[in-house]
Amino acid sequence: MESCVIRSAAELHVFDRLRKGETTAETLARNIGADPEALGVLLDALTGLELLDKRGDRYANRESGPPSVVPDDPDYRGSPRCDDRTRASWSRNTGSSGG
Repeated sequence: MESCVIRSAAELHVFDRLRKGETTAETLARNIGADPEALGVLLDALTGLELLDKRGDRYANRESGPPSVVPDDPDYRGSPRCDDRTRASWSRNTGSSGG
């Protein structure tokens, strides 16, 4: 399940978008065309995995964030794998294309 959380975040470019600074789930959802509540669940999952920091209702990349899922990072190795059924469920709930 962790790989699906990270893959969904990578497909939505969450870490890349948070490089610009901290933001709320609602603002980020509006910027990427995702459901705010579903994106909040995803962001909370990333926070639980210690990949994001959360201060109040604002999310930010951690200093030790996962550079390997940010496409323009030299260490980028592609999106993590997850099974099709779980991936389809995450994509449906977050608005990710699942691509």
